[in-house]
Amino acid sequence: QFHVNFPEVNEEWIDTKLEEDMDHVLQIVVQGRACRNTANIKNRQPIGKMYVKAAFELSDFYKDIIADELNVKEVVFTDDVSAFTSYSFKPQLRTDWSGNTARKLNAIRQYLGSVDGNAAMNELKTTGKLTFDADGDQVELLEEDLLIDAAQMPGYVSDTEYETTVVLDTNLTPEL
Repeated sequence: QFHVNFPEVNEEWIDTKLEEDMDHVLQIVVQGRACRNTANIKNRQPIGKMYVKAAFELSDFYKDIIADELNVKEVVFTDDVSAFTSYSFKPQLRTDWSGNTARKLNAIRQYLGSVDGNAAMNELKTTGKLTFDADGDQVELLEEDLLIDAAQMPGYVSDTEYETTVVLDTNLTPEL
C-alpha cells in the first residue's frame, strides 16, 4: 500500500466560484449564529425571516443551505436594512482634538446627538467622512474620529462584519 501513488492535483477541477460562494455562506451563518446568541434564541426554535445586506447575492441553492443551518424559513437579500437598525455617534475622545475643532466639541456633540444615524452612516461609508456646520465653521469627521454604536429595532437582532449585515426577525408567530 505504501508504493501506491497519491492522486495528483488537477487545477482544472478547482471551482473558485464555489469556494467564494461557500465562504460567503460561512460568513452569513456565523453572523446568524451570533444574532441568535445575542437574542438568546436556540437553534431548534425556527425563525421566520433573515435579511442579508451584502456586496454579493447568493442563489437559492446557497440560501437554502443558510436557511437549513440557521433554522430560518426565508433568507432575503436586500440593499437596505435601515428599517431594522440605526446608528448613534459620539466623538472619539482619544483622537487629537487640538486646535479649532476642540473649541467646537460641544457643537459637534449636539450635531452627532441629533443626526439621522442611517443617513450619517451612509454619508460616512460613501464619502469617508461626515461634513457639517458647527458654530458657523465647516467640520469634517473621519470614522476614526467617532464612536459608532449600532442599535436594533425591537424584534430584530443584527450583526455587521465588513460589508455584510445580517438581521434576524426574532418576532415569533403562532406558526413558528
